[in-house]
Amino acid sequence: MNSELKDAISDRGDFIPKEKIEWLVSYLDKLNRVSIFCPAIAPSILYRGAIFLLNDNNRSKNPDYLSQAAHSLREILYQYKNDIINLPKESREMHRKDFLKKIIAENKIDSNEEQIDEIATTLNDLYFIFTQIAHHFRDSSKHSDFIKKINNLQVELYDVSKFGYTHFKKLVVILTNVWCVLLPQQISIHNIIDRILVCDPLFVDADRVFLILSFNSDAYRYFFTKADERWLDWLWNGGFLNAIKQKSADPTRYSYSLPELGYLERMAENNPEKVADIILTVSMSVKNFNPEVVDIFLHICSKLPAAQIVKLTGMIKNNEWVKLLAPFSRWGFEYEEILKELSVAKEYSGLLELAEAVLTIRSQAERDKTNNFSDNPFYINDLEHTKVFNYLSLIDDDYVERTFKLLLNILKDIAVSSGRSDSKYFDAKENYYLFDVDFFVLDLNIKAHLSLRDNVHDLAATITKLAKSLFNGKCDDAQRLHGLYIKNLPNTQSFYRFRLFIWSLCPEVFKDELKKAFFDIFADEEKYYELYSPEYCHALNKCFFDLDKTDKEEYVKQVFNYFGKERTDKKDETMYKSDGWEILSSIFDNLTDVKKNMAKQIFDKELDQKFEPIAGYGPVTGGMVRPRAPIDLPELNKMEISTMVDKLLSEWSPESLYKKDGERNFLNPLSADGMGNMLVQDIAKRPGAYLDNANLFFQRDILDQHYTYSFLHGIEAVIRQDEYSGGLDLEKLLDLFDVIKSSSALTQFLSVRKGRAELGSTWLVDWAGVHGEISELLKIILSGKHSGQLIDFKKNRKRILAIISYLLRHSDPDPESENVENGSDPFTHAINSVRGRAFESLALFVYLDGKNNFTKEDIAKISEDVKKIYEQILEIENTRAVMFLFGRYLPTFYYRDKEWMKKMIPKIFSSALAKKDLFLAAVEGYLTADLYEELFDDLSNIYKRLIEMPSNEYTKRHYSKELDEGLAIHLALAYVHYGNFDFNSPIFKLFWDTAGQKRHGEFVSYIGRHFISRDDPAEFMLVNKINADVIRGKLSNLWDWILANPIDGENEIFAYFGFWVGEKQRLFTDLKWLVLHFKQSLEKSNGDIEWEHGVINRLPDFANAAPEDTLIILELYLMQQVVAGPGYFAYSLYGDSITTALKTLYKNSQTKDGVVNLINELLVKGSNRFWELKKVIE
Repeated sequence: MNSELKDAISDRGDFIPKEKIEWLVSYLDKLNRVSIFCPAIAPSILYRGAIFLLNDNNRSKNPDYLSQAAHSLREILYQYKNDIINLPKESREMHRKDFLKKIIAENKIDSNEEQIDEIATTLNDLYFIFTQIAHHFRDSSKHSDFIKKINNLQVELYDVSKFGYTHFKKLVVILTNVWCVLLPQQISIHNIIDRILVCDPLFVDADRVFLILSFNSDAYRYFFTKADERWLDWLWNGGFLNAIKQKSADPTRYSYSLPELGYLERMAENNPEKVADIILTVSMSVKNFNPEVVDIFLHICSKLPAAQIVKLTGMIKNNEWVKLLAPFSRWGFEYEEILKELSVAKEYSGLLELAEAVLTIRSQAERDKTNNFSDNPFYINDLEHTKVFNYLSLIDDDYVERTFKLLLNILKDIAVSSGRSDSKYFDAKENYYLFDVDFFVLDLNIKAHLSLRDNVHDLAATITKLAKSLFNGKCDDAQRLHGLYIKNLPNTQSFYRFRLFIWSLCPEVFKDELKKAFFDIFADEEKYYELYSPEYCHALNKCFFDLDKTDKEEYVKQVFNYFGKERTDKKDETMYKSDGWEILSSIFDNLTDVKKNMAKQIFDKELDQKFEPIAGYGPVTGGMVRPRAPIDLPELNKMEISTMVDKLLSEWSPESLYKKDGERNFLNPLSADGMGNMLVQDIAKRPGAYLDNANLFFQRDILDQHYTYSFLHGIEAVIRQDEYSGGLDLEKLLDLFDVIKSSSALTQFLSVRKGRAELGSTWLVDWAGVHGEISELLKIILSGKHSGQLIDFKKNRKRILAIISYLLRHSDPDPESENVENGSDPFTHAINSVRGRAFESLALFVYLDGKNNFTKEDIAKISEDVKKIYEQILEIENTRAVMFLFGRYLPTFYYRDKEWMKKMIPKIFSSALAKKDLFLAAVEGYLTADLYEELFDDLSNIYKRLIEMPSNEYTKRHYSKELDEGLAIHLALAYVHYGNFDFNSPIFKLFWDTAGQKRHGEFVSYIGRHFISRDDPAEFMLVNKINADVIRGKLSNLWDWILANPIDGENEIFAYFGFWVGEKQRLFTDLKWLVLHFKQSLEKSNGDIEWEHGVINRLPDFANAAPEDTLIILELYLMQQVVAGPGYFAYSLYGDSITTALKTLYKNSQTKDGVVNLINELLVKGSNRFWELKKVIE
């Protein structure tokens, strides 16, 4: 017996799941429509009736339920009753069996004759069995056959009188399973489709194709992907493409789910005329909208020849495709292809029809909702990608006027708003899309689109280009065109400016209109600016010459009188004079020398013959700010430092430089910042000389602190250089620091600079910045860059510690600064603050102090004066930033005086509720430091407190190291390295007994990444003296323990075992053991894998070592992760290794059938994503 049939008979289950019933009866009905094995009634009715009779309620009320249910089930196979009834009884069974074999052969085309016969025999036996039950076992001569057949089906029965509900239920399950076997698997469906598609469509049974395609969506997709152009008419006429006519269930969203559309898209290249005709028959409007259909139709149109496109442009416009697709933010590239095809083919009527569709605008009501003049009035946002205006601007002369009319009407609809204007001159209210447009210079494609309003600018530019084509050189027709399109334009400021442009194209024809426009500007003292515009100046420049001499003289006279007179408000006077100067500059060539001189006297500067008016706000300047100094570097190099400092006190002070900066070029300002940068460059040339004069760079309230900072920063730059090897007298820096410290004792330094606003955008350092630089310099001096020899530590110990103590009491950082929204993490904040840098200097000081003032035999290596400072600062510290450093540098102090530090630990990690944030910051800092075994034991209570705190109670802020990650890393390191830290350790137990999926996942992940799958695991173990056998045993036990002790709701942690399995892993040498454990992990993670790449690349090895477990791994990963979506990207990248593993498994007799079943399932669930896997079994 073949395996499929064997499984069908042996797989009983509790009964039949509802989902399986629904699936089966659906396909039995479809199969029956083709093969007609149950002609009288739909099989689903009979089957459901039988199942209904078997429920508990019916059984209790109906003593004959078994007979009635059996009768229903046998009726499903009682085909051709009238034909069979005339046959001899001994022939009926054979006839029924032959008919069943025919049905099976049509659907199980990959089965051999023996397999087909076995399935037919089983169904025939079931018919016999249900017939005897239906007849209440009346024919005793058939009892022995009944017993034999039912036992062959593994339903144990030796006396028909003992037959009951339990036996019947088993038989129903077997019948259901056998019917499921009868239906083809997905690979078989593909093969059936392949056989159908090689046939001539004229001789193919449509009902059979419908049946095959109805099995699942993959069958549908496969058929339409493989069908060629021979099938187009057959499919369309047979109704196989009707899905494209249906309205979407949810028209607000879509994905590409209709394979029919993909087929039509392919066929457009082979039979464009037919495809265009099909599209024409599909009414896809608002009432019947399917976004996927319109989207693909549009794409198809972009590939059609012009002769077919022109059939569809009216449909695109009338069905409002542009508006329908607007919510999906289309780019418009398809429209560009269509417009290009129509333009090249000179199909201008179709081009205009499509352009009208593309330029569909949103209603005024839609635009009013946003009330934003920067909004795009068109339904297509990225209109420039359609290039619609480019193609319209190149349209044939015969279509120019029609195009001009179309675009001008669109511009009117866009520019004019509802309601009336408050303007004196313009009664129509307008949307301000054109406020920064100059119609005289407007052109297409002169810049990339920076805003959606640029779409309107392109529209206006196209109109001006068409206007030039209509009016220029054709002034005989100008009055007619003006009367039709210009005269009655809405009375808005923008269209007034547009009229000036139009009139200037034929100045002789529109001389009166121009004259009136030129003189109207003098009519109202308060409102002239509404009539004044760049277009006004352009029109003057171009057309003033055509005015009569008297009019010219009068105009110039009025300009002088109107714009040149003195006014009470001097700002107004400046504005008027500026506009008057622009007006006369525009008619420069029409003025006498006398008038030009008058203009210079009245408007305070000479007229500009090349003057060009600017629309809107004028040009935008951008770039990098490069402040400049009042002196060049070579000249500064020669200057005595004392002389230079005198200048810093006077003419080079920030205030003086700001006043001297007459250019006010914000990209290149003359400023103290520029001078400070120059100072840093000069210090690099002669640092010794500057140190000799260090005392000059602190003159409080006289020398600006920005220059103090610049001096310090310059010295820092010198000693930071790799080539610096000492030689400078840095004690002079300490002298300067002492003076600053002493000054603070008299008067505290303010952190905020006064008067900064008076210096514009000049960047100046305050006293906090100076102290920050002092802290940084001190840290560099003590850092041991050159074995601590930058300064004589013993000689200067006392004063260095005093400076550190002073800096540790500085106000930076403060709690307010670290509570800023989106502020930095504590570590970043600390190392950029005065007190944070000073604390790092204290840690360096302790190291040097221990080296210079203590012996190896000394148990405690921290001086009492250091302890006193440490304790005082710890007592008053109230910022997360510095508490982070207390935790981070804990080992530095701990291993120099353990007993003292044990007393400090409770203060560092305070248990006070009010100091929770500070506690977490200190813990965070500690978790970023290296782990030490003795300290790990002493801080067990701290670990316990953090473990017991739920993650959602952590302070909501940025972290340098996430607490759960840091905690997990410490415990993982402890488990690997410390022999006394294992499953029985209280901290280990507490960690795993306390819910925290992220923590536990990080624990598993870190061990995998740090020890197992790293690039150099063997070298790492050698360097860190890790015994491979010991660690293998510990980690094997750990894996077993975690598998045996799963935590409810934390299945995701098992995905991190992917890091234990990756291709670089060589610790676990027993592949069978490894594959088994990874399979067990995947069963808990629902197939989820972290570090998929490494795991997938090992699958071919796994397939050889442990084929059955590897097949389960593949089933879990592919079915639950790849099919579901999250893992598909990795599969698409590394699928070759999966294919190789499947080929190996297919060759193995133990896993061959499983591979086939898996591929069948993948085809059903994942469709074309897995079609390539069929080559595995070819």
